[in-house]
Amino acid sequence: MSGEKQRFVVSLYADLLQTIWNKTCLIVGPTTVQTLMESALFQTQPRHPPLQAVALTETGLDTSVLQAQAHVHSVEALKLAFEDFLSTLFSSFTILTGDLIVRQLNPHLAQFRAQLEELG
Repeated sequence: MSGEKQRFVVSLYADLLQTIWNKTCLIVGPTTVQTLMESALFQTQPRHPPLQAVALTETGLDTSVLQAQAHVHSVEALKLAFEDFLSTLFSSFTILTGDLIVRQLNPHLAQFRAQLEELG
């Protein structure tokens, strides 16, 4: 099926981002997380066309439009876009809390990286 690999990549990142949302809301609160994610999205969307199909909601990032359009992007373009978003977001988390959030998320990031490596 065309775009299956791309949809899988979007799904993996969507799951990771939802985990990040859930965990960080417990630490700094949903308003702060929403603000930081909005800022990271605002900064990275102009550089990465795939992210223009991602929207922020009150419960996290909505990747459903990107999921439907994933086939028009390469796997590498999707990975690059999400990695830039994550890097930008984590920079904000680090400024706000030092390494507290990063330490809390490391096990989830390690599991995610393993799944991504299996993809090839």
